[in-house]
Amino acid sequence: MMERELEIPVGNENILGTVHVPIGSGDKCIVMCHGLLASRMSPKAILLSRALEAAGYHSLRFDFRGCGDSSGQFGDSIPSQRMIDLSSVLDHVENNIGISKFGLFGSSLGAYLSLLLAGDDSRVKVIVSVSSPYSMAELLEDEYRRTGTCEIDGYTIGMNFLEDSRKWDLNMDEALNRIKCPVLFVQGSADPLVPLIHAKKLYQKVSSEKRLEIIKGADHSYSREEHLMRLINMAAEWLNLHL
Repeated sequence: MMERELEIPVGNENILGTVHVPIGSGDKCIVMCHGLLASRMSPKAILLSRALEAAGYHSLRFDFRGCGDSSGQFGDSIPSQRMIDLSSVLDHVENNIGISKFGLFGSSLGAYLSLLLAGDDSRVKVIVSVSSPYSMAELLEDEYRRTGTCEIDGYTIGMNFLEDSRKWDLNMDEALNRIKCPVLFVQGSADPLVPLIHAKKLYQKVSSEKRLEIIKGADHSYSREEHLMRLINMAAEWLNLHL
């Protein structure tokens, strides 16, 4: 087992990633999609990647452009750009590693993007969606109306992000209806950022094999160890079962 860094060119910029390579010739890859302000170094992505590597899977955790160690500006990292990034990552793995069967593990915005992509990309065979919004714009609009801006952990979320989110929100129902692969939805009951109703709406719209798991007391980051480990165990079990 080993970890190695890779660069994925997208236009004139680069996505930085860490690929976990199992012993033997694993022919499937789990791609980790981080949230709005996170990176590939999130505890969820690292712990799950190492568990899957030990189980014989390739896994890839990467930074969207404008985040972590990837090039680009955070202000440009709107949902449309991140959708391009995610597709580019899958293309790179298929063309350079020879793997075309993927699982997606998405957290928050990363889960939202994973669900949107899976409806149109048959390479995606299973999804774990953690704390995904059903409507990204809905989470931001009240703050914009109240203050004229939206700031999260010192980062200003521009109007371009909100306007782009509205466009993707309009596509969500159709994308969910097109998903054919199994989907595990995981949501913390004490999430202050994404209300539980979002997970319930997403779950209702998907017609493929699905499960909704609510972790009592968990916040958006699964900051308590018992909540994090329960999430990791659920995700690993679901991915092992369906990929």
